[in-house]
Amino acid sequence: MTIQSSRSQERVTIRLTQPPPNQLRIGDLWKIDLDNQSGRPLEVYLHGTAEETSIPDGIIADARTKVFTLQPGRTRVTGNDVQPVTVDESNPRYRDALLQTGSVPTGDYTICCEVILAENDQVLGRDCKFVIINRLTIPILITPPDESDVAELLPVFSWMPSMPPGPGQRISYDIRVVEIFGKQTPADAIARNPAWFEQQRLPRVTLQYPVSARRFQPQQRYAWKIAAFEDGARARIPLGESEIWSFTYMPSSADNGGDDDDGDGRD
Repeated sequence: MTIQSSRSQERVTIRLTQPPPNQLRIGDLWKIDLDNQSGRPLEVYLHGTAEETSIPDGIIADARTKVFTLQPGRTRVTGNDVQPVTVDESNPRYRDALLQTGSVPTGDYTICCEVILAENDQVLGRDCKFVIINRLTIPILITPPDESDVAELLPVFSWMPSMPPGPGQRISYDIRVVEIFGKQTPADAIARNPAWFEQQRLPRVTLQYPVSARRFQPQQRYAWKIAAFEDGARARIPLGESEIWSFTYMPSSADNGGDDDDGDGRD
């Protein structure tokens, strides 16, 4: 889209790069191609906005770059070229996600970028893109079933995402298992008790309890949950945590006879 100034007759076209599927980061506001058709260098800055359009949250980010010299002809701009960036406002719901991970939650977004003449704040060009972000929600636990008795020495834990990963998403999972003491609820146990077993960055949605892990204790109740993450280039982005389920370890007599008192699985 091109907007021509009636005062200065400066002409600049701007083309905003479409973000990758199912991804939107604050740096995408500044990934643009500019074409300065004025025939001379111009002192300009960029003004970018991101708006959540699927619910009435309005503008979630409003930012501007430093002033820089735009040479005649075509120029490709990235975020590193226009630092520092000043954020004028941001919606509190999205601020932490944008600042800590550089990304945004599930939603429909419109991002826009304007190139503005520094001497008089004249808008020389503007372009917008529409982006749909569809992140995973909470994992859904499958086995062991909630409040079940487990007889296997090395039970299989399995779960599934409530939605399949989007294109290019790399998803991993953390599992945490804790003992349940006395009249504790599974949620209390997960919140208060140290981990009996935990493992991070699982690439699949199933895990057989490792031979090397501490053995479960007979007649003992355990609580477990799964947390899902998107593995970004610089950070793991939390996608959601499962419900908290429980099970009781009720081994067969053969398995029970071979257990040690300390439950570490060693003879």
